[in-house]
Amino acid sequence: MSQFFGACGTVFVGVGFLCAPFAAGVTFVVYVFLGVSEPAAYSIGAGVAAGVLLASGIWWAYDRRYQKAGLVYREQYMHLRRRLDTARNRLDACRLACPLGLAGAAQRDAEKIAKELHALLEEPQRGGVWISAAGYLEAWSDLNRLEEALIFLLPRQQVLAMAQDDVSRIEGSGPASLRKRLDVDIAALTAGAVTPPPATGDELAVRADLVLVRNSINRTREDQWGQLVGSRNNMMLAAAVAGVIAYLALVTVVVWGIDHKALQVAAAFVITGTLVSLLHQVTLVGTAEGGVADFGQSTARLLSATFVSGLIALLGVVVLEGMNLTVNGAPVFTPFAKWSQTFDWTANKSGFFWAAAFGLTPSWLFQMLQQRTDAIKTSLNASRAGGGT
Repeated sequence: MSQFFGACGTVFVGVGFLCAPFAAGVTFVVYVFLGVSEPAAYSIGAGVAAGVLLASGIWWAYDRRYQKAGLVYREQYMHLRRRLDTARNRLDACRLACPLGLAGAAQRDAEKIAKELHALLEEPQRGGVWISAAGYLEAWSDLNRLEEALIFLLPRQQVLAMAQDDVSRIEGSGPASLRKRLDVDIAALTAGAVTPPPATGDELAVRADLVLVRNSINRTREDQWGQLVGSRNNMMLAAAVAGVIAYLALVTVVVWGIDHKALQVAAAFVITGTLVSLLHQVTLVGTAEGGVADFGQSTARLLSATFVSGLIALLGVVVLEGMNLTVNGAPVFTPFAKWSQTFDWTANKSGFFWAAAFGLTPSWLFQMLQQRTDAIKTSLNASRAGGGT
């Protein structure tokens, strides 16, 4: 899913989530308030032109500006730069004169990863890798591999400090088997004589096991980051699809020549559902772990839930009117002979209540999704390395 989002999903979100609602708004204003209803092509054309103009601006920003890590999520970029600079300084300080054996292979791996990571962060990257957050996930994965390779090269005191840090990272959340392995490895390193790198014999085996333990912790975190970013991207794609469908629905009713007042009431139903969802979502955003950057996941949920709820509010009123539901012979929804009466606020005052009720339903579903992502963020916060995010 992340590969699709990086390739074309970012563009689709820009069109569906931003351009389509903007085009719909322009079409609505021209059709209703400016009174340009005949022919319908005028109001539709004005909306399409406005959408294309906005899409051009998005394309320019997408293609020309947001191609470097520091321009999208500045905080993440600075974390990565600091950790990379620290790792490279340590690599320079403990570089082997004769890189042979396992320690030599680790040094060559570290040098290659450091070079590739520097290029990833500083050189322009096309394809939306930073906006989709795929580039940051790749960068953190590379940084983890770099720090793991350094365990074979660093002085014993530094390796012990990293091992103690890993103990705190798995405390209360990591497998008991990893904790036992760390305890054994720390005891072995502490009991050994202090010798300069490269390590040999039993100490080399201990360091290799510490690399495996840290790799297991890091891989788990990387999977959790992928789930968090994937959740954000999926929500934005869902909202983009809803935006495109909503615009096509507006174009359809404009072509049919819907009454201006009916379209205004329909828009009022959408606004009612949107406001109810917005108030509900505002109470949820920011309640999760504040120490974990979520790459805009909370904001994406706020926007997506609010946007989708407005559309569901209108759809719910239409569906409820068409079903003619009754309870003990009494109609749940006031039946009307014509659809124009359904969208007459003086005749269908209960429509606003049902719009609010249906608008809140998707918001509750998004809250359930947020509970899952909050659990991921809590786990990520508990397993952070001492060096940063």
